[in-house]
Amino acid sequence: MLCAICACHDTSDHNIHAPVMDTTGNAALNQPKDTSVHSGIIPAVIGKMISELELVPAVLGPDEAFSRIMIIHRAAVKEMCRIESSDGHSAQVFLAVEEVQSRSYGLLRRFEKFLHDSSPARKTNTLRYQIPFTKEKVEKMVHQGGDTDREFVEMLIVIETSEITLAQSYLKEGKNNYLRSLANEIIMTNRKEIEKLSLLKANNQI
Repeated sequence: MLCAICACHDTSDHNIHAPVMDTTGNAALNQPKDTSVHSGIIPAVIGKMISELELVPAVLGPDEAFSRIMIIHRAAVKEMCRIESSDGHSAQVFLAVEEVQSRSYGLLRRFEKFLHDSSPARKTNTLRYQIPFTKEKVEKMVHQGGDTDREFVEMLIVIETSEITLAQSYLKEGKNNYLRSLANEIIMTNRKEIEKLSLLKANNQI
């Protein structure tokens, strides 16, 4: 079920919270671990993305909400690509990284330019969007020591699926022709990318 972005910063609705800092240095084993010390791994990037999505203001028009959420998504994907390039081992996944990274840079530039060049109206946002990960899932990934290739592919599929839902919602609510064109492009390209990544999983290439 999807929920409005105006609720996405309400962690009680999603049971999602920013990583909790371990101030003692010796937290009990049964206490939540501090994901912030795991910088440089894909689950930590996802934890940071969740925290930033929670801070998206409730009072945004669909143009600004769409742009801001996409910027947060693609900044996370860009960092995931950097980590995969450094730590991954799958040649097939590595081939996908360059295309995904280049596309992420392009999307970031275009959405950032839109926000820079325009002054979207401030009003209650009507876009439907759900943060794609839970705090519990991220903490489990961080502390179970996963495989970088598999984490990259699985997390990217989830993010790009979420972007398709977001873009479809914008097409229902948003009127800006530039953003509508971007939304259609995201839907078509993400579907193709998800299909490629899913084949890597199905063929046990990660």
